[in-house]
Amino acid sequence: MSRPPKSESRRRHTIRFLDSEWAEIRLQSDRASLTTSEYVRRRSLGHQVRSKVNSKAIAKLSSLGGLQKLLLTKSPDCRVELNEVLRQITCAIKELKAPDEDTEATW
Repeated sequence: MSRPPKSESRRRHTIRFLDSEWAEIRLQSDRASLTTSEYVRRRSLGHQVRSKVNSKAIAKLSSLGGLQKLLLTKSPDCRVELNEVLRQITCAIKELKAPDEDTEATW
């Protein structure tokens, strides 16, 4: 979500929530690595909420997968073990890419 133009500034507004609702909102915003305000803004405007942490984790795991493939070509005697690690990395990436019904839902 882009910043508002300079002529338009954010103003404070009051919204009432039950304590249990607020706790859930805080939990979900923490999971998405967003401020509570940004999380509520995105959800209330119908935007998807994607975790910044997942994107970083996917990038790191992809990098590790590439290094693992390099090791496979250089160390054929460890092929079984290296293939298993590569399979685990691939599974972890697929899990992170799978939509999380808590943070990916749009209203």
